[in-house]
Amino acid sequence: MAHAHSLPKKGQELSKGALTKKQELTTMQIVERDAIKYGLKLSPDAIHKTILTISQHPEYRVLRANNSLLLMHRKSQTVADGIMFTADGPQTFVTSLRQFKYALHKAGVREMTFPSSGLAIEPLLKRSGLQYSIKDVEGGQQLVTVRS
Repeated sequence: MAHAHSLPKKGQELSKGALTKKQELTTMQIVERDAIKYGLKLSPDAIHKTILTISQHPEYRVLRANNSLLLMHRKSQTVADGIMFTADGPQTFVTSLRQFKYALHKAGVREMTFPSSGLAIEPLLKRSGLQYSIKDVEGGQQLVTVRS
C-alpha cells in the first residue's frame, strides 16, 4: 500500500515508481549523492562526463545495479580495476554487490580491485558473500580486491 505522501494530488498523474519505495536515480544523481556523502575530490559533473566518455571505449564497461554504478576497466581477460558510486542504502548496496559479482563472473572477470573511502565496506562485503581482501593505503583509503 502506498504512503499518502507518494500519492498524486487531484489532477496530477501518477509518476513512474510512485507506488514503490525505491526510486531509480539517474547516473548524474547517483554520482552527486556519492560525491556529497563521501566527499569526492572531483566535481560530480566532471565524473559524469568521464563516465560518458569512457563508456565509448571497448575496454571499459559501466555496470548498474539498483542505484549503484561500477566503472570497470579490463586489464586482462580475467582481471579488472573498478570504481564504484552508490546512492543505495546498506541493504540495497549489498544486493548491488551481489549483482555486480554475477555480472563480473558472466564476463569472465575473476578479480577486480577498486578504491574505497568513507564507506564501512567490510561488513557489507561480508553480508554480500563476496570473497575479498582489503589493503589500507595512504590517505585513509582502502584498496578492495573481490573475486568472483
